Amino acid sequence: MATIKSAKKSKQKKLAKPTASTKAASKQIKQSTKPKQHYENSTKSSLKPFWVIFIFSIMGTLFAGYLTVSKLLLGYCPLTEPCPIFLGYPACVYGFVLYLAMLAMSAFALFSKKVASRHSLSSAIFWVSLIGVLFALYSTYQEVYFICPQGCHYSLGMPTCVYGLVMYIIILVTSVIAQKRK
Repeated sequence: MATIKSAKKSKQKKLAKPTASTKAASKQIKQSTKPKQHYENSTKSSLKPFWVIFIFSIMGTLFAGYLTVSKLLLGYCPLTEPCPIFLGYPACVYGFVLYLAMLAMSAFALFSKKVASRHSLSSAIFWVSLIGVLFALYSTYQEVYFICPQGCHYSLGMPTCVYGLVMYIIILVTSVIAQKRK
């Protein structure tokens, strides 16, 4: 009986004393979890710009989509203001397409697990939003100086192209931030 107890005690002492291999193994485990936690945190912070782009793309898609459907299906602008025409279509149609493209790209970036694809998507969003900024500037210029040179009554206080321009600029700046975060 005494030998069994002494054998158990010696076994417990052996288990209680950390050996060099167990120290190295526990150190490896601790080190392997730290980069993973850092990776998860950096991934979350790198997604923040895409959430901003996603939200503003939804807003732009809904706004331009409402104007597009009203203009194409009903034949008039629901905000009772003039609408610049570009290549035979109202400017809001092009805005809708651009916002829809940025919405799809930002959604893919948010739900993709590949970091490399996020970087290329942020670059594509940058170029699409830059086209949007230039197009909204052109449309606003057309509306203010050629369609309504004496001034128009705007339901929202400014031409709708200006609101599109503001959203495009926010998306453009945010895409630059997303590219820098990698």
